[in-house]
Amino acid sequence: MKVEFQGPVGKLEGILDEPENVQKPVGVAVVCHPHPLHEGTMRNTIVFRTARALRAAGFVTLRFNFRGVEESEGEHDGEGAEEQDAAAALDYLAQRYPGLPMWGAGFSFGSRTIAGLAAKDQRIERVVLVAFPVAAYDCSFILEVKQPGFLIFGSVDEFGTKAQLNRQFPELPERLEMEEIEGGDHFFRGRTPLMEEAVRAYAVRSLGEGDMDEHAYRHGCPSIRRLMMPRDTNAFGTVFGGVILAEIDLAAAVESHKHHCGKLVTVAMDSIVFRAPVKVGDLVSFFTETMGVGTKSVRVKVFVWAEGRFANGEETFVTEAEVTMVAVNDDGKSIPLNGDAKACLG
Repeated sequence: MKVEFQGPVGKLEGILDEPENVQKPVGVAVVCHPHPLHEGTMRNTIVFRTARALRAAGFVTLRFNFRGVEESEGEHDGEGAEEQDAAAALDYLAQRYPGLPMWGAGFSFGSRTIAGLAAKDQRIERVVLVAFPVAAYDCSFILEVKQPGFLIFGSVDEFGTKAQLNRQFPELPERLEMEEIEGGDHFFRGRTPLMEEAVRAYAVRSLGEGDMDEHAYRHGCPSIRRLMMPRDTNAFGTVFGGVILAEIDLAAAVESHKHHCGKLVTVAMDSIVFRAPVKVGDLVSFFTETMGVGTKSVRVKVFVWAEGRFANGEETFVTEAEVTMVAVNDDGKSIPLNGDAKACLG
């Protein structure tokens, strides 16, 4: 939901989201956006995905616009004053959720900002730094960050890579974990699901066993579960990607029919990256979640897990997709959603 809170030079706007299907949040996290002079806002895709990954681990997240961005008051500074905006966001979360652990996260300029603040503000217990721009800016203050944290890079990011960070700061403490997405650029084009899953996995790992289910994406019962047969595979026993895509489409339809009794068609499916292969004999589960309901359309998130029937029952995260479906009539024209599919039984 959209919120407003007082910053050092005026009102700041933000988007506050609470985790679903948890009795109590495990913490709160501020997520900072990239450079305001390069179209950076709280609605940036990487910022959105970072926040969603943290919510999947049980955190309340607050994305907000720095001073001078969209409806946030003030003017862009770029010389460190935005750290004060992030501190104001922490103040807001501390007042609204007293006593919960506080994390700081950010993408690009936002990662530099939250790291700078963390070096001064011990309220932040951990940092998540996405595409830390070590090749573009002076980031020597990273050595002053005493909190544990996670840095994730793309291997071909022109603004900084894991190797560049290690060369500049060979004495970087082990409490700062690092991961690199092979082939990822600064915006993780074509690899944003990998980035999101890495952040979620770090958050879950950091919380420790017993704090929450380590497979946070697999909430509830799957919409579809299917045993993969030889007809679904190539000559090497690996399931065709198209088979998984077809099942994702079907799972999204099952979820969408909770909101419409009638014909639905798929109009969009975001980029998909397969994290692991699916083999013949695997039992594949397709978990779904409604992300948004419009007048005529439904957005559904689908998470795919495979249970290796011939590998001691080990479960592996395969991929995810966001699917948009639209209600249509018999002529293929879009029509308004008609509500709960229970109407079909009436």
